[in-house]
Amino acid sequence: MILRIIAILGAVAAVVLFVLIGNQKEELQNELDDTRMTLRTTERNLSTVRGEKEELEGNVAELNTNLEESQAEVSSLQSQLTRTRRELAEANQIISARERDAEAARAEAARIRRELREAREEAERTVGTAEAGAQEAQRRIARLEQQLRAVEAGTQPETAPEDPLTGEPTYVRRPPVRGEVTEVDRQSNFIVINVGAGDNLRKDSILIVRRGAKMVARARLADVQETQSIAQVYPGGERIQAGDLIIAYN
Repeated sequence: MILRIIAILGAVAAVVLFVLIGNQKEELQNELDDTRMTLRTTERNLSTVRGEKEELEGNVAELNTNLEESQAEVSSLQSQLTRTRRELAEANQIISARERDAEAARAEAARIRRELREAREEAERTVGTAEAGAQEAQRRIARLEQQLRAVEAGTQPETAPEDPLTGEPTYVRRPPVRGEVTEVDRQSNFIVINVGAGDNLRKDSILIVRRGAKMVARARLADVQETQSIAQVYPGGERIQAGDLIIAYN
């Protein structure tokens, strides 16, 4: 009787254990299925994240390339701006130099006009009294008129052979010669300049000496060498200094 009860209890325990094991197995299988599904979802998410990462890396590379190109363009624009500013400064210097030259030319033209007026007055005084003196005055007037036209045109006259009919020299126009004072002899009132025959200067050419935009004095070439010349300074001007600029009119 006891053995039968024990057998029955054992059978019941076995059934209960089987049921419990079956339920646990089912739960474990469900958990395993859930875990596998979660794993697949995670793998898909990871693949998506990797794709987004690669896309972001491509975008970063493209942005870096664009940044380098922009920096190169900025550097090029800065170089162009620097070059443009330098060219503008050079153009302003050229304009200033031309304005100074024009001012000096106007002053020289005014001086020639004064001498021309004086020569005409002298010619009028000598008419009827000294025919030779009148002829010389007329030649001087003609020469000054040619110099005046050359200065007003911003050029200088170059003496050519005499006209066989009038005996007067003919002229062609040439640009003024520019140079610089290198030495000053105040005792003898001479100056040395750094231009000469190689720059188409000739003896007795008229010089205008200036400092900046201001005309300082006038001078006449007394001795012309190949690369330098000596000029006699006319009285009445300011003190000339080494480094002053000169404009020479033949």
